[in-house]
Amino acid sequence: TTITQVLLPLLGPDLEGCTPSDLAGVEGHLELAEQVREIETTLFRALLTRALESNNPPSSSSSSSWTWFCPWRLDPTAVMDEWGPGSGVARLEKVYQDIIMQHESKDDGAS
Repeated sequence: TTITQVLLPLLGPDLEGCTPSDLAGVEGHLELAEQVREIETTLFRALLTRALESNNPPSSSSSSSWTWFCPWRLDPTAVMDEWGPGSGVARLEKVYQDIIMQHESKDDGAS
């Protein structure tokens, strides 16, 4: 069991599509939701960066701890700036896109 396998599922959405920050926000705990969103973002960024550096990028393979995050699972109607189903994953998708772009530009510079 890797740290990614343990921590990543804690960031992922529940069966209704809510991340932990979404759950706090939906219940009206906005300060807590913001704090949890920061933790989600920081941890997700660290796990994704580590995965890319070790050549273990996110995959839809059923054995992958990243399966919940595959882009095809995104809800195109989710709004990043709100709390609710799909919003947390949309926020993490933005982090994902930013890191992938940084990683690719770093690779291009190393060539």
